[in-house]
Amino acid sequence: MQKDFYAQEGETLSQCLEFIHESLSSLKLGDKERNRAELMCEESLVRLMNHGDFSQTSRIRINIRKFLGNVSIDITVPGQEFNFHEGMSESLNPNDELSPDAIEAIQNMIMRSFGGKVSYRHSRKYNIVTVKAVRSEYSGLYMTLGAFILAVIAGFALKGTEAGVFLNSNILEPVKTIFMNGLKLCAVPVVFFAVVSCFADAGSLSGIKRTGSKVMMYFMFTQIFAILTGLALMLVFRPGAQAGLTASSSAGVQGASVSIMSTITGLIPSDIVRPFLEGNILQVIVLAVLAGSSIGATSAKSVRNIFDELNRVFMDITRTFIRVIPLVVFCSIASLVLTTGTSTLLSVMGVILMLAGANIILFALYWLMVKFLAHLNPAVMYRKSMPALITAASTCSSVAALPDMIKSAENMGIPPSVYSFTLPLGITIGKNISAIYIIVGVMFTANLYGITFSPAELALICIFTLIIVMAAPNIPGGAAVSMSIILANKGLPLDAVPLFVMIGNVIDPLDTATVCAEPLAAALVVSAREKLLSLEAYLDK
Repeated sequence: MQKDFYAQEGETLSQCLEFIHESLSSLKLGDKERNRAELMCEESLVRLMNHGDFSQTSRIRINIRKFLGNVSIDITVPGQEFNFHEGMSESLNPNDELSPDAIEAIQNMIMRSFGGKVSYRHSRKYNIVTVKAVRSEYSGLYMTLGAFILAVIAGFALKGTEAGVFLNSNILEPVKTIFMNGLKLCAVPVVFFAVVSCFADAGSLSGIKRTGSKVMMYFMFTQIFAILTGLALMLVFRPGAQAGLTASSSAGVQGASVSIMSTITGLIPSDIVRPFLEGNILQVIVLAVLAGSSIGATSAKSVRNIFDELNRVFMDITRTFIRVIPLVVFCSIASLVLTTGTSTLLSVMGVILMLAGANIILFALYWLMVKFLAHLNPAVMYRKSMPALITAASTCSSVAALPDMIKSAENMGIPPSVYSFTLPLGITIGKNISAIYIIVGVMFTANLYGITFSPAELALICIFTLIIVMAAPNIPGGAAVSMSIILANKGLPLDAVPLFVMIGNVIDPLDTATVCAEPLAAALVVSAREKLLSLEAYLDK
């Protein structure tokens, strides 16, 4: 559906919005999806028209497209290129207790967490914004599962044949190699710019003193717990240990003998270029922390905007590689079946069950923290959070669940001064599930190839995971991208990365619900301990 409008004083905006409303209604979008899309379109139209140049043409084009369950709206307005994302906001009702810099930092975190729902580009004297009204959250799951099933069938059908050997050598392995090279290309820039942006925003959030520090401590504690949980599950159940793969079956597999002291002394690089050339991710993170902290401590907003834009650029590049995951899953599974037995596939099923159990453990952790730290009945929290958790599980998007999370927080009596900071921060950096994925993925790969780590090496891997999880991109497969960094650092092959993207798609509904439960529990605990919680509202039926 496409329609052109012509800029007229006080009329064009309402006409455009009316057309969008009627079109989305005819496509039978749900009320929440339609209202959210209309709000994004309204703000986008206002910004585009404020920067419009109607001296040569006054035509504004609205194009609404539906393809494979996805619905998107293209808005085209003539004008010069500008920084569209600057100042973009979400209505979180921040009150006077938050400084303008803190509010802006929260808005930046929300924009990064949107993961491409609103994109901007400039082409031939036109500013173009694409709003993704509906993204088929399960299309990736269906395609990945379909690729998995086809790969298993093809692998067993061709196993032991000359055609299978030819297919593996000339198609499957090259596709895997291209994909892994693409991940290596993206990994270091994604981590660097994400950490810089995160610490730059943290500098602006420093004005949220006591409450903010307690929320950050909460997230840090739960992430440490998540990493230790993932490590414990891997050490107990050891999935992949029976696969029988050897180091000789994959080039680049090596032991990871490390020294804690050499790691500490090598954190500070001798020059600024070598860490990027050598892929020394620890040194890259140290540089990112130093740069981000310095930017956050100053009023260099223009510099912060540059890093935010570069962060978006490399996130988009990473999404490009993630889009071909079904193809890579097919190649990886088919190659696995052709070259190994069924034990590896059974190990993958074991990992899925183990990660589902890890989600349940995290839900139990939040229950215990509300019970013993806030001295409240956790059943009330989960009952009032249920609409948000259902939205999260059904859409596989923590951003889509944010409005329901806000409503749940209000129903629990949590003040805006706490939830307006904690909820967007939680869905951005509260990555307990990502932490578990990373540590499980590294240990699973080591098990596949019979590599064991000493206690000191395990401690370093846990610390490494804690550091790198903050840079896990907020995109499907983002945790697997971060996992590839540790695998490369330890000299392990990246063969398990596509498998873990597939595993993530399978249990994504449960993962997303867990991601949303964490900041709600954090806001409740902090509000109760700071005596900011309305107990009457919490206990109200």
